[in-house]
Amino acid sequence: MRMDRKSVLPWLFFILFVTTRAYYLPGTFPQAWSPKEILTAEVNALASYDTELPYDFYSLPICKPPGGAEPAKKNVNIGTFLMGQRLETSPYNFTMMVDEVAKEACPEEGFYGPLTADEAKLLQDRIEEHYRININLDNLPVTTYDLEEEPESVRTGFDIGFTDGVGSFYVNNHIEFKVLVHPVTAQFLSARETFYAAEMDVRRRLLLSAEAGAGGGDGDAGEAGPTPGADPGAASGSSGMQGVYYTVVGFEAKACSLKREAGWATYSMRCPGSGGEDGAMTAEPQPVKEGEKIVYTYDVSWEVSDIKWVSRWDAYLRMPRGTVHWFSILNSVLVVLVLSGVVAVIMLRTIRRDLAKYEELILNETENGVRSPEAEAGWKALKSDVFRAPPKCRQLSMLVGCGLQIFLASSLTLLFGAFGFLSPAVRGALLSTLLGLYMLLSTVAGFTSVYLYSSMTRSTHGWRALSLESTGAVPGLLVAVLVLMNLLIMHTGSSGAIPLSALIPIGITWLLVCFPLGYLGGVMASRTPLVEYPTKTSQIPREVPYEGAARWRTLSMFFASGLLTFGNVFVELYFAMTSMWQGYFYYLMGFVLVIGLLTVVITAQISVVTVYVQFCRHDYRWWWQSFHRGGAVAVFIALYAVGFLVWSLNNLSGFTSIAVYLVYMSLLVGAVYISLGSIGFVVAFWFTRSIFASAKSD
Repeated sequence: MRMDRKSVLPWLFFILFVTTRAYYLPGTFPQAWSPKEILTAEVNALASYDTELPYDFYSLPICKPPGGAEPAKKNVNIGTFLMGQRLETSPYNFTMMVDEVAKEACPEEGFYGPLTADEAKLLQDRIEEHYRININLDNLPVTTYDLEEEPESVRTGFDIGFTDGVGSFYVNNHIEFKVLVHPVTAQFLSARETFYAAEMDVRRRLLLSAEAGAGGGDGDAGEAGPTPGADPGAASGSSGMQGVYYTVVGFEAKACSLKREAGWATYSMRCPGSGGEDGAMTAEPQPVKEGEKIVYTYDVSWEVSDIKWVSRWDAYLRMPRGTVHWFSILNSVLVVLVLSGVVAVIMLRTIRRDLAKYEELILNETENGVRSPEAEAGWKALKSDVFRAPPKCRQLSMLVGCGLQIFLASSLTLLFGAFGFLSPAVRGALLSTLLGLYMLLSTVAGFTSVYLYSSMTRSTHGWRALSLESTGAVPGLLVAVLVLMNLLIMHTGSSGAIPLSALIPIGITWLLVCFPLGYLGGVMASRTPLVEYPTKTSQIPREVPYEGAARWRTLSMFFASGLLTFGNVFVELYFAMTSMWQGYFYYLMGFVLVIGLLTVVITAQISVVTVYVQFCRHDYRWWWQSFHRGGAVAVFIALYAVGFLVWSLNNLSGFTSIAVYLVYMSLLVGAVYISLGSIGFVVAFWFTRSIFASAKSD
C-alpha cells in the first residue's frame, strides 16, 4: 500500500516529538518524597588515595542488607566499569523527615563477628591505607564537609577508621548522617503530572491522526482512551497530593568509633565533638582485633535547607581559587597575542618582502639573461625538496590520522561537558562519551592516514591495509596495556580490574564499528583527488648544510615549543591532576575548553614560526619535525607527572599502585603527544603549501 504525503506527515511529526521528548540532560530530573517515605542509600567502592586501588565495599567485615547486597541498576555504564566504581545496595535506610538514633545496620544479629584473624588483619590494612567509605543517597555522594558553609573544595566519603600510631586500630562503626532537604509544594508534583498528561494527549492525537491518514478512517480522539505508558497519576491532576514534599539537596556524615556490647539493646551515643541531646553518652573506641564483635549503628537527622535542587551539586563542583584560573587564561591570551604578532610579521612582512625581492630578481634574470645566485637564496631554495616524502611516511600518516581522531573526540567531549550535556550526576558519562566518540570518529583516522600517505607517495597502493592499521593501532595498544594492567590489578583483588563483561563488549564494538568505519574512511580517501603540490620535487635530494648545528637547532626548537605550550596548560593541569589522583571534584569544563582552544592556537602559531625558521636555515625536513614540535608539550607533562608523584603523591605505596599511576599517565601523555603533534603537522603542511604556492604564482 502506498501512503500519500498527508498520511506520512503525521508520522514524521510523531517521530520528531518522541525523539525530542526522549532527549534530556542526564541526572537533572528531581525526585521528591513525602514525609515517612523510605529512602535507601547505595554504597560505592572503597577508595584510597594512598593506593589508587578501589575495593568492593562488602570485602570488608561489615553487615549486608537483608537478602544480600545487589548491584545497583541505575547509573551503570562502560565508564563506571573503567573507573572501578561498583554501586550496590546498602544496609542504610532513611525515613523522610524522621530523626532516628542508634539504628542498627545489622538488623538480624545486631553485630558483625566475632572477627577472624584474617578479617581483623584485612580491616587493619584498609585502615592503615586510609581507605574511605563512599555512600550515595538520591545520587548524591556523602561528604564530611558542611555543605551549607560553602566549602572551597569537597572530597567525598569518610575514613573507615583510624590508628593511634602505636599499633592499635579502631573502626568507625557509628555514623551520624545529616540529610539536607528542600521543601516543594504539591504544585511542583502537580505541574509534573500536568506535563505528563499534556504529553500523553499530544501523543494520542498524533497517533490517531496518523492512523486516520493511513487508513482513511474518521478517527475520534475522544474514544481513544488512555495511551499505554501514560503516567498513572496524570489523570487525577493534583488530587491526593496535598501537603509538602521534599527533595534531597545534601548528604553529610560524621563517622566515629564507639564500642558497644554485642547483643544488648542499642542506646543513644554521640560522636566526640558532636552536639545533641543532653544525656547522650560517649564511649571508648571500638578496637579491631581477633574475636571482637562489632556493632554497626547510625543516626539520621534531617535539616531543611535553603539550597534548591538545581543547586545541590554546586558545593561539590565549586571552583577553588577562581582568580587563579582567570589569570591563567589571561596569561594564555597574552601569549596568543604575542605569537599572533610574530606570525603576522612573518606572513605579512617577511614573506611578502622575500617574494617581492624574488620577483625582482626573476625579472632581472629575464632581461639580462644572467641568473642571480640570490634568486635561490632563503627558503625559496627549497622548492625542489620541500615536498619530498619523508622517511617512514607510512608511520607518520598513521600517527597523524590517529592524533586527529583523539583530538576531535576529546574536543567534542569537552564541548558537551562545557555546555552541560554531561551531568556529574551520571557517573562515568564523561568517559563513556569519550570512548563512544572515539569509536565513531574512526572514519577520520582512516581517511586522514590514507589521504596523507597517498599525497606523500603520489600513489594509493596499500591503502586498505593502512586504513585498518590506523584504526587498530592506538586501540590495540590500549587494549594490550589494559589487559596487562588488569592482570596486575586482579592479583590484588581490587574491584578496579575491568570485568570481562565490560571488556568483551568493548572488543566486539571495536571490531564491528571501528574497523568498518576506518575502512570506509580509507575508501573515501582513495577516491579523493590527491593534493596538488605547487612545486616539483627533484630526483636528487638537497644536502642540508651544517648537519651538526641543524641537530642542535632542532632540539632547541623542540624544547622551546613544548615549554611555551606547557606554560599555557600548567594551572589547569595542576587542578586536573589533584582531582584525578586525590579525590576532589573537578568539573570546570568551561575553563578546560578555553585553555584547550588557546593551546591549539598556540601550537598552530609555534608550528608556523618554527617551520619558517627551519626553512630559512635551508632545512627542508619539516614533516616529522613539525609533528614532534607540536607534541613537545607532552614531554613537559610527563616530567610534571613524575614530579607530582614524588611531591604530591609521596604517600602512594606499593608496586601496583605506582605502576597504575605511571601507566595511566603514560597513556595520557601519549594521547597528548600524537593529538597536538597532528595539529602542528597539519598547520605546517598548510603553511608550507601556501608560501610555496605564493612563490610559484609570483
